[in-house]
Amino acid sequence: MYDSWLANNRAAGGGGISSVYIINGAGDPLASALHSYSTIFYNNQALAGRGGALYSNGYLNVENSFFQGNRAAQNGGAIAKDSSTNYPTSAGAVRYSAFVSNHATAGGALYNVGTSGTAIASGNSLYMGNTPDTCGGTLLTSTGYANGYNLTSDGSCLTAFTQSADLHAQPLPNMAQTYRHALPNGIGVFEFSMLRPGTGNPAINAIPQIHCGLTLDLFGRPRPGGSACDAGAIEMDARIGVGQEQIIAIAPVPDTVVGNVPFTLTANTSSGLPVSFSSSTPTVCTVTESTVTPVKTGTCTLLATQAGDAGVHSQSVLSGNRQTKPRRLKGGNATGIVMNAQ
Repeated sequence: MYDSWLANNRAAGGGGISSVYIINGAGDPLASALHSYSTIFYNNQALAGRGGALYSNGYLNVENSFFQGNRAAQNGGAIAKDSSTNYPTSAGAVRYSAFVSNHATAGGALYNVGTSGTAIASGNSLYMGNTPDTCGGTLLTSTGYANGYNLTSDGSCLTAFTQSADLHAQPLPNMAQTYRHALPNGIGVFEFSMLRPGTGNPAINAIPQIHCGLTLDLFGRPRPGGSACDAGAIEMDARIGVGQEQIIAIAPVPDTVVGNVPFTLTANTSSGLPVSFSSSTPTVCTVTESTVTPVKTGTCTLLATQAGDAGVHSQSVLSGNRQTKPRRLKGGNATGIVMNAQ
């Protein structure tokens, strides 16, 4: 699973994903293997069991992923792993991921049932405000990840995160920033208030470049963005400060006669970087570079995108729906602050 998001899902167990295998004699855990890379899990819930975001009793690998506001009726608010007697070779690994404000009866972020030799290992990850604790059950130590580099806001992971650069019970200031993602075919926008590392958070520049490993963060920005890599899923660029965004402002769209001369879109960004345009409704209106051609009567939705650079987050903004009529295309204004452009 790559470059995805799972939000507002509900299930008895494994609110977002349940990845399981069935033992038939010798049972092979690789029959259930889940790799999550650059994925957001938000506000998923296990209504009766474990694993608010995901449950696994097979092989699990999580990288560059973000978990916020997931809940479980039992344990493992974000992730629940079962490596008990029934699943003795189950294993899991977490790297460069962030767990924020997840909740369960135990292990708000991580919970493992079973033995420490077949559990969840974590490295280069950030754990902020998970309740009632971050770690629960029997977790594997962070051996194998260069010096650990896990940061937690409580002391519940002391026996699991034991490497020299693992930091426990840390003040981890955060900041809220709107994450907005335009859905395909102009059907709407997925949006939530993402809690990210704030000024003074020790996750920023926590990992020396020699130990960085991954070269991109959750949003495809280069690692490192500053003098060193950041723990967690999001790389903050030291050059522009923490969490800086850019604004895209689309100039008024003029009235036009359908079938007549196409018209040109213009837009400005607070970063000064160039904007590209596309149509989410190409059967109604098409876009070539910055030129719009109304095709037929209907609803026309235009998208302005700025890809960002090493110092500015990528952004996109919908122009809003425009009605193409037999004779005229009515214009309007659009301004927005968004992130994670497509």
